[in-house]
Amino acid sequence: MKSIWDLSLPPGEYEAVRVELGSAAGQNWWCIMFPPLCFVDSTYSVVPKSSKDELKYLLTDEEYNAVFSKNDMKIKVKFKIISMIKDALKD
Repeated sequence: MKSIWDLSLPPGEYEAVRVELGSAAGQNWWCIMFPPLCFVDSTYSVVPKSSKDELKYLLTDEEYNAVFSKNDMKIKVKFKIISMIKDALKD
């Protein structure tokens, strides 16, 4: 699940736009790793209502609700090494 601002996007394949700044030499990598460094007050940023309205027109109700829902998703943390040990002990 990818969450940014008040959007939550489920896992999947998405079309994207690549923006190259300057010589695109990779000197702005921190904006990807740490978005708050590049966005002023990103904690309180929200998608404008006009953009939400446009998305509501483009997406199905199910897709729109999945993107803007405020549900608490439960996260299950797994460690590959633990899974491998359990599998080895099972055999």
